[in-house]
Amino acid sequence: MSGAADGRSGAAIAGGAVRGSGAASAPTALRIVRLDAALREIGRRRLEAGLVDICHRTGLYGRDMAGTGIFDDRKLFALFFVLYYPRFEPSSGFVALEGEGKAARVRGYCVGTPDSARQARSVRRMAPALFLRMAFAALVHPESYRIARRLVAGAKAETAPDPSWKDYPAHLHINVDPELQRGGAGGRLIEAFEARMRELKVPGIQLHTSTENAKAIPFYRKRGYEVLSEGAPGQSLWPGFPDARDLAFCKRLGSAAKTLA
Repeated sequence: MSGAADGRSGAAIAGGAVRGSGAASAPTALRIVRLDAALREIGRRRLEAGLVDICHRTGLYGRDMAGTGIFDDRKLFALFFVLYYPRFEPSSGFVALEGEGKAARVRGYCVGTPDSARQARSVRRMAPALFLRMAFAALVHPESYRIARRLVAGAKAETAPDPSWKDYPAHLHINVDPELQRGGAGGRLIEAFEARMRELKVPGIQLHTSTENAKAIPFYRKRGYEVLSEGAPGQSLWPGFPDARDLAFCKRLGSAAKTLA
């Protein structure tokens, strides 16, 4: 359930326009805002709805999961992969907001934690909401329920701390509305997250993706992330990808003082 910072009191970070992918689209001004500030601005319901939407529309190795028959329960999917962060670590993550005030729309996010070991211990706080939604999915989305059970079993099996957490204790998840990808929003989000981690004296960041996510790999490499480890084939979270291999990327943060205790 774990795995793109400016910590200036959650203030928006200035940035340029981002162009959508449609032929008739005009430049769209986005604000990069820390999660805690976004919660105050648009409220938890609108913020989480935006995160759920983008998470599901990019969840199949960067592709839309809708209509694939894989994890149709959007809310349950987001409970596993993104909703922990606004609920329990809102001072670390960022969202790209379009518009102002209560009507602002979430168009991307980079969420994470400065301390993956701590997050692994505290993620159990999601259990009540997660299992309640799983009970609903068992009746309405049986395919989502089966995958969710497998994810829970895998999480329970991962009991030992990851040795890479010593040098790269932070992790992140980043996704941008497909309409705005390649427009600069992702770069601004990940830069904001990195700045926040430097402010917190974090020595390094890691993230996980897959060899199936062809768009993400060059994006991370361009921003200085290197492959930390590569898994064996057949590690796909999702059915139908027998050759998928997990990729762990990492980046050292030069100005960080020391590893978290």
